[in-house]
Amino acid sequence: MSAFPDTTEEERAQAAAMREGGQAATAQETDAEAAKPDTAADAPSTSTVFDTIQEAGIDEDARQKYVLIKLTKDDETKFLVRGRKFAAYHKDAAQPTIELLQQNLTPGMYFRVMGGGRITHSSETKKIEIFGYSYGFPWQDEPMHETSKEVLAKAYPDYTITTSNEGY
Repeated sequence: MSAFPDTTEEERAQAAAMREGGQAATAQETDAEAAKPDTAADAPSTSTVFDTIQEAGIDEDARQKYVLIKLTKDDETKFLVRGRKFAAYHKDAAQPTIELLQQNLTPGMYFRVMGGGRITHSSETKKIEIFGYSYGFPWQDEPMHETSKEVLAKAYPDYTITTSNEGY
């Protein structure tokens, strides 16, 4: 029996395996790229998953588990908020985005699930509440619900968004 009421050892192990991925380009890779001739075939694509991924992705009108993902490309960083009302575990809220990132990582791109909690979203009252924590993706230091609030405020500018470190 798990000491954690809403998770299993298996779920926590799966979440730990998903927590981070990618790597910065090595000096050797950078040198090899610089030595390539300039041709149209070698031209870099104009956009990557870093450029096109939506920062806010939560379900409408639901209480849901959510995660905050930090995505870095070279020296640029963006945060992604992912919430799913049918997620049994926080890893289930993270999984579609993690899979997308893993399939589309480019040199210099890196992601890390910073932690998670709960979100309640009401389109009728135009309110979003961010609170709680995740056993699968525990916060390394203090909860980063304020960062999640900043991301959601861009996607929902006419909403009242509150945060709390309390509750589960």
